[in-house]
Amino acid sequence: MSKQERKWRKIYFWLMIFIYCIYGPVEILEYVLDDGNFPLSFIFVGLAIPFIRKNHLNKFNE
Repeated sequence: MSKQERKWRKIYFWLMIFIYCIYGPVEILEYVLDDGNFPLSFIFVGLAIPFIRKNHLNKFNE
């Protein structure tokens, strides 16, 4: 594993922690408590991040 790949693995790790542990609960709380708009952005981001990570990290293995 190259130094650049390790760097990107750490970046994606912390990005996923932020998305799923901070951004997600905040969006859900806003949906429940505040305005009632369905949190589509969280769903799209939550589904896209693993695919983006996989695709980007596969470029290092080519």
